[in-house]
Amino acid sequence: MRMELRSTVLEIVRTFAEATLDADALAEALDVGWLEGAGRWAHALRRDLAYGLARVRALAHGNDCLGPMTRAMTASFSYKLPANTVRACQEVLRLAGDLHLVHEALTEIVSDFMDSDLRSTDLEWVPLEGVRWSEATCWPAMWEERVRRASEPEGPGVFVIRAEPERCSSALTSM
Repeated sequence: MRMELRSTVLEIVRTFAEATLDADALAEALDVGWLEGAGRWAHALRRDLAYGLARVRALAHGNDCLGPMTRAMTASFSYKLPANTVRACQEVLRLAGDLHLVHEALTEIVSDFMDSDLRSTDLEWVPLEGVRWSEATCWPAMWEERVRRASEPEGPGVFVIRAEPERCSSALTSM
């Protein structure tokens, strides 16, 4: 299931990375007292958080195992900036830290396929660059050699896909 959801989760990861940048810029604007800029960054932060959380909720709908993560993220990212700019800056920095942790956790969830059995997974449209796998990972028969060619060793028996493997559809059209 994680591999099949990889594209969607990577989109969420990118959205939260943008929100992290927004939070950093907002904290900096608050720190120097640039209220006009802080207002723009606060708006961008709210927009990116709302979009990211909406995607997480949509992803969690129908996937019971993702429900607790959705509730935790919603609670963590529900915030109102206090009027005091020092406290607002502290809150934004806390939020940026939370975003960074979520970004790392989601990236790990959709990138670590060590010892996984993926033989019945359709990988045709799944982005594979960045996936970590081990010698015990089982790939679909049509993908094993392509994944090996696109991977580099990261450690003993551990590999990372560094480039997108050749897709079946392109391989078939070149025949």
